[in-house]
Amino acid sequence: MGSFDGIVPNRKNLNDYVIQQHIMRYILAGKYVRNKVVLDVACGAGYGTCYLAERGGLKVYAIDINENALSIAKEFYNHPNIVYIRGDALNLPFPNNFFDVVVSFETIEHITQIDKYIRDIKRILKVGGLFICSTPNIKYTRHPHYHIHEFYPDEFFSLLEKNFCECKKYAQYISPFIRLKDAMDLKERLLGIGSKILNKLPQGKLLKTKLKRTLDISVNKQPINTRAIKIYESFPFLNENNNIVPINSKKGYLRIMIGVCKKYR
Repeated sequence: MGSFDGIVPNRKNLNDYVIQQHIMRYILAGKYVRNKVVLDVACGAGYGTCYLAERGGLKVYAIDINENALSIAKEFYNHPNIVYIRGDALNLPFPNNFFDVVVSFETIEHITQIDKYIRDIKRILKVGGLFICSTPNIKYTRHPHYHIHEFYPDEFFSLLEKNFCECKKYAQYISPFIRLKDAMDLKERLLGIGSKILNKLPQGKLLKTKLKRTLDISVNKQPINTRAIKIYESFPFLNENNNIVPINSKKGYLRIMIGVCKKYR
């Protein structure tokens, strides 16, 4: 299995609220895909794509530029109704008016030409088709270098409303406690305390390499199947930070914005 830095749910990380929130976004999308032709843009390792197929997607196309992500997808998350394609979100290789639903989670912040991206999504969507899109709130991200443009909530929803006739606005919030924990974890990573100590040990760098290889092939790091993911369909309240709710309806820190948009023409 190749190296991939994106989200791959496994036994070790399934309690992480970031993973749980990502799962819940696919569960939201799953409500709209039965008997539909669906596209998952920037599908990553494909667990969500497989879930959409299992939820009744007539044909689910999934595109990602990362070869390692697609190798994981094809090995662990294949399905007769899925077509995995290596490609660029800015050059979607599909005909006009082809899809009933386009799903694009945590993609738009990586895009260099946002207007072109939105135009292409509209091009491939049928009239009346749905675009289900999410992005993190700029106020509560770690601002990684690969985020080209991060959004404020009003900015994100204004973009969607300008391009689609109907936009239902949803959000995922986190508690002040989770926010504090995030800040502490980030500080520890930035300081690199563990790495500094390890590098001082004899053969420390070699030990780190061996440790990484061990983790990559351990059972706990293997992708879980979608049966485990389906737990969240019945128990979305397992963690209050999972829930997808109408925007501004819950106290806490607005972490993720989600739009469910309809193409008007």
